[in-house]
Amino acid sequence: MDRTKDWLEQGKSDLKAANHLLDTNDFSWSCFLAQQTAEKALQALGENINIFLWGHDLVDLIEELEKKIKIPEKILDNSKTLNLYYIHKISRCVYKWASF
Repeated sequence: MDRTKDWLEQGKSDLKAANHLLDTNDFSWSCFLAQQTAEKALQALGENINIFLWGHDLVDLIEELEKKIKIPEKILDNSKTLNLYYIHKISRCVYKWASF
């Protein structure tokens, strides 16, 4: 089952939401959704070239993709930055949940 289109459509939806949040100055959630957008784009690429990807770390996903294709260094560098927003947001949510 090829889910390339599904990943891309969900990524587009996340990007639209990220831009909306950016327009409303909700920077933390906008950055989080930007990371999610990139993750889904990488998942779509993996699906398209028959590489099963697992996880949320963009750098790890890129390393798997690079077993078959070359990913530009700029994308890798930007992914390192975006990873920070995913990890930060999730850790804050877990902390709040654990505080109950």
